[in-house]
Amino acid sequence: MHPHIKPTSHVHRLRTGAVVLALSLSLAACGNSGSDSQNDAANSAHAAASASKSAASASNDAVVNSRAGVAVSTGISQAASFGFNTARGATAEELAELRKPPTDAMKGVNVIPDTCKQSVEDLNWSPAQSSDEAARTDFAQNSTIVTGSVEVAKLQDEKSFAAYQAAVENLQTTCRSISLSIVSEKSADTYPFTAVKPATKADSSADGKVDSAILWTRGRMDQDIRQQSLVLVGQKDGYVAMVSFVGLDKITDKQFTEMAQAILKATLAGL
Repeated sequence: MHPHIKPTSHVHRLRTGAVVLALSLSLAACGNSGSDSQNDAANSAHAAASASKSAASASNDAVVNSRAGVAVSTGISQAASFGFNTARGATAEELAELRKPPTDAMKGVNVIPDTCKQSVEDLNWSPAQSSDEAARTDFAQNSTIVTGSVEVAKLQDEKSFAAYQAAVENLQTTCRSISLSIVSEKSADTYPFTAVKPATKADSSADGKVDSAILWTRGRMDQDIRQQSLVLVGQKDGYVAMVSFVGLDKITDKQFTEMAQAILKATLAGL
């Protein structure tokens, strides 16, 4: 799950429509019944679907084999060493969907005080959102309800990255304790939102630098959109890497910061 403020944001929503369609066309083309024209149409559709599938496969291979993809794989190997034994990479199609500018990221959300609204909005950023070379993998383990992600992208929009960094700093100082008033068709409620800078270990190595770090908590334990998120960001050779953990609680535990820093270092070393 991506560490965005909007509770429904998720880069990995499956788009099953195209897969179901391709399967149906494949079954139709394999049959011997029907007219020649019907069979020809089915065969043409099947060929088009197969070509589309091959193109998608090639695009996905390009993501995995890109510099960003190799770096993500290195980070995921480090995550696996901590017991995170389940992982799923974003497809080229999903990454392309993520690059589409959001039109309603703050719809129904009021920030109190209003002067902090821009910082909350700018926190809804990730490396892949403004880059045509990106890779991302989410990971989890069976024993916890915490999920994590590793995302790497070539930095092609320095302005949006600078805005994100400024938002992180502002949410840890001037706006470190604010409220989100979220209004839906069924209800309206106010959720506390607090942010701190997690305590990372000093590391002067080329791959150990953490350029941005934030640990935020939204809502109380009894509220429906309760969430905690830890996000570390680092840069190397014109690329940006982001490692995050998301859960309902426990993300404040020191072990998560230590794991995130180790995963980020491994990811940057993979560039």
